Parts: sequence; C-alpha cells; structure tokens
Amino acid sequence: MADTSERHDVDTSSNNEKTSPSIEPEAKISPLSIPTYRNLWTATAFSNMGSQIQVVAASWLMASLTDSPQLIALVQTAMSLPVMMFSIFGGALADRWDRRKLMLLSQTVMFCAAVTLMTATYFKWITPWFLLLFTAIIASGNAINNPSWHASVRDLIPRNILGRAVALNSMSMNLARTLGPAIGGLIVAISSAATAFLVNVLSYIGLIITLLIWRPTRDQSDIPSEPILQAVGAGMRFAIRSPYIRTAMVRGAMGGMTNSAILALAPVLVSQRYDGTALSFGFLLGGYGVGAVMGAISGGILREKWTSENVVRLGTVCIFIGLLLLAFAPVYLVSVMGMLLAGSGWVVKHTSLNTTVQLCAPRWVTARALSTYQMATFGAMVVGSWTYGFIAEYGSLSTAYFVASIILASSAILALGMKLPIAENLNLDPIKHWREPVIDIDVQLKNGPIFVELEYVIAIEDQQEFLTEMAQREHIRKRDGARAWSLWQNLEDSSRWIESYSVPTYGEYIRHNNRRTQDDLHNIKNLENLHRGAERPSLKRYLKGNPIKKK
Repeated sequence: MADTSERHDVDTSSNNEKTSPSIEPEAKISPLSIPTYRNLWTATAFSNMGSQIQVVAASWLMASLTDSPQLIALVQTAMSLPVMMFSIFGGALADRWDRRKLMLLSQTVMFCAAVTLMTATYFKWITPWFLLLFTAIIASGNAINNPSWHASVRDLIPRNILGRAVALNSMSMNLARTLGPAIGGLIVAISSAATAFLVNVLSYIGLIITLLIWRPTRDQSDIPSEPILQAVGAGMRFAIRSPYIRTAMVRGAMGGMTNSAILALAPVLVSQRYDGTALSFGFLLGGYGVGAVMGAISGGILREKWTSENVVRLGTVCIFIGLLLLAFAPVYLVSVMGMLLAGSGWVVKHTSLNTTVQLCAPRWVTARALSTYQMATFGAMVVGSWTYGFIAEYGSLSTAYFVASIILASSAILALGMKLPIAENLNLDPIKHWREPVIDIDVQLKNGPIFVELEYVIAIEDQQEFLTEMAQREHIRKRDGARAWSLWQNLEDSSRWIESYSVPTYGEYIRHNNRRTQDDLHNIKNLENLHRGAERPSLKRYLKGNPIKKK
C-alpha cells in the first residue's frame, strides 16, 4: 500500500475553528451565567455536601469502632485508593462514551452503596472492614464520575474563562468541606452516623434528576473509537510524554503525599490528643473547609496576576505552616488554625495544577489526562495515609505531622527544577489537515501493523536545523501513538532522509493523524519549508504482509 502524495497539506480555513463555546476574548462573564453549567454546578454542590457529611460520619464511626490510628487512617486510604485505580478507566470511558450516561451510572452506583451503608449502620451490622469496603465502593463511583464531570466543564465553558470554572468547581467542593463537616458532626452528635448516611443518600437525588433532564449535544466524529484498554494506554502515554502534564503529575503526587497526613490523622488528633467529640471533629474539618474556600477565592484572583508556578509555591508555604501547627499545637484552636492554613494552601495548589492539566490537554484526551493527574495525586495519598498512620501508631501523632512537613519542604526544593508552563498561551484546537488516503486494497480498521515512511530532501546547510525539527517531530509522533520511530540518512545521497514509524492498526493510524494540534503546526510547516524536493515529501504506507509457508 503506497501513496506518494504527502498528506500534511493544511486547510487554513479550519485553523481558526473553535471546538469550545466562543465568546469575545475581552468578555468578563461568570461561568454561572451559562444555564446548563449553573444547574449541574448547583446539583453537584449539594451532592458534595452530602459526601462531606458521609466522610465525617465514616471517619468518626471508625474512631468509635477501633482505637488503632493505622486503621482509622485507612478510611482516607479507602477514599483515595479507588481514585488511583479507576480514575484512568473513568477518563478513558469519558473520552469514548456518552458522559451524561456515564455520570448517571456512577451516581446510581454510589446511591445504592450509600443506602447499603446506611442500612448496615442503622441495624448495627457495621464492622471496620465493612465500613472500609463501602467507603471504597462510593469512592470508586466518584473515580468514574469525576473525569466525565470535569471534561464536560470544558465542553460547556469557553477556554478563556475555563480557569474560573475550575475555581468554581473547587469552591463547590470546599464550601461543602466548610459546612459539611460541621453539619455532619452535629448530626452524629445529636443523632447517629446512620442519620448522617441518610442525608448523603438524599443528596444524590438532585444530581441524578439534573442529569436525567440534561440533553448535551455530542460532536459527531468520523474517527474510529478506541478499545478501552487501548484508550487507557493512549491517555497514559500522552500524559507521560507531554512535559507540561508530566510536570503537573509529579507536583500533584508530591502534594498528595503530604496532604494526606492532614485529613487521614484528623480523627486521631481530635479523639486522642483532645479527647473530643464528633462535633469538635466536624468543626476541625470545617476549619479545613473554610481555608479551602478562602483558597478558592484568593487563588482565582492570584492566578490573574501571578503565574501558576508562583501560586503553587504560595500554596505549598501555607500547607507547610499548617503541618507544623498540627504537629505542635498545644490547644484545639491552634489545630483549627493549622487546618485552615492547610486547606487554603491545598486548594490554591491543587486548583492551579488541575487547570494546567486541562489547558495542556487536547480535547480528545482531556478526561484521560485529568484522570492520570488524579491517579498520581491520589496514589500518593494512599501511600501517605498508610505511612502516616503507621508512624502515628508506632511513634507519635506529632512525629507523623512533622515528617509530613519535612517531606513537603524537600519536595518543594525538588520542584524548583520543574516549573509549570504558562498554559493559557497554548492552542490545542485540532488542525484537521489530514485526509484519509485512497487505497487499492481492502483494509479493515483492526488490520495492521501499518508502517509509514516519509522521504525528505535536505540541503547540507539546513541539516542541523532539520535534525532539531525532527527531534520535536519524534516527540509529537510518540506522544500521539507512533511506535518504532526512526530517522535514516541515505548512504549514497546524503541529502535524502527517511522518517519512519509504525502503528498497531489502520484505525490507530487514522487516530494518530487526527491528533495534531495548532501548537504542532509550526513543526509541520518548518519541515515542509526545509524540504528541497520538486514536490512535497514523499509519503508511503505499508500494511504488514503474511508470507505463505510451503508445507
């Protein structure tokens, strides 16, 4: 299968095409002025409130079932481990299937699990491991739901106010963290954990109804969808090979490792250091939530004036001071102050990293990129929760918090060499320059592998620049799914160069060539300009043959 016509010709009429809602660049509107986003945001806010009430009830219930700091800290592990394990699959599903239906399915699963947990608690069938199991099931539903929700926000909101929408989502969660723990602690104090679980059950209903009413429009694409495992691999490959997203992942993991100590050890802090009640535990977490709301509000303002890197550094300083206060607080109110600072710092930091990932990921891989970032962050939280629980049980609570602060300071020093980009300047809209070739044999999407070679004629004086551009081309090819990429120079004619690569199937070849973005356009044009042939670079495609062996 060969075709000597290069398919990198660019349709300039599509260069300015916008795939997200468009507004005037100078417009200063709130994402809440968009009705669909406002309805979903409001319903999600109430659902978040119920989730935070459930978190307080579960954590305090575990503290009443056991005195082991390590087992109590495992509640945080049960909430974080499913996010690490399943969020990438949730992201792959969100990029392939109807996001509304996926969110409905996950919300229904969480609703059923919450009903089961409430029933078991009411009839006193609950055990520590039963509590951990159903906490993990609810967290698994969240792991599938969240990538669809965050990716849907990008579809609903114009790019130039996407950061505000991310901040509003964070504020929604952190308003719940402010009021939810206090309400949850009050409910547990005057009634029972089962009643708090009932409130969580009811909180799902509004969001489920809103999702049933919502009728999103879906873009019709001629590009074949990927099998689920292949989609997961493509998402992880893109995130790892994208230097900006990879940096955000590493920074998120560093933050998750230390932040896990704050929430995982909070029940131990209240019950064992201060001999407190469910209500005082709720108010302690409420302090974290108040700080988180302050961080969401101030973070949005700071990001308009500072770079994301400086905002993240400020958040890190706040978390560090908060950890030190928690480690050595002589009285309860000082611990509340430490939680407030830590909550503010975490939201400022996490929201900035989350926004960076969204702005650095093309639309075809948005949900998977976010999921990979969450997998790194929450995976570190899993390790951190267990680690700090172990230190608290066999050492002391103060030692656990202090170790977390030292790890945070060390990671901040390492992060000096991993600065975040100014992602707002990237243009990741698709080029839509590629046309499927006309071929003369019957090829199915699953057939492969496909081998591709392009031949360039490069003048001697341009070869250094050509090699520089080819280094960028290698990165783009591998990021978008190419395998075995190589560059070859002709031994008989040193001006002739061959670029070659392969892909597993013909369907993957189509997807590979439709993943180019406007930000990649300069590389395509530079290579074409360096080519000195009479026509465009020669392009040949081959399908692997299967020799017939003689019997």
